[in-house]
Amino acid sequence: MKNISAILSSTIIPILSLKEMTPKLCINCKFYISDSFKGTEYGRCSLFKRTGMDNDHGKDSFLHCLTARTYEELCGKEGKKYVNKPENNIVLHLEDLK
Repeated sequence: MKNISAILSSTIIPILSLKEMTPKLCINCKFYISDSFKGTEYGRCSLFKRTGMDNDHGKDSFLHCLTARTYEELCGKEGKKYVNKPENNIVLHLEDLK
């Protein structure tokens, strides 16, 4: 009986927590703005506009994703404002970019 409960808990718990195991990568977020010249690590987030801008500088008017993920009051480590892109554009791991 103990073996059955151990087997069930070792298979069911990982399945239930699978949703939490998938990282919320900014590149998969619908608010992500890519920077084709600098690379994906310099992407920006269209949710967070830079303050103190006196005029519109296009995509440079937005904060870098790294900045948004650094501060908990913005998106934070957990990606509180993260929204999935349509399925066909999702990157599962950063290694998939290379």
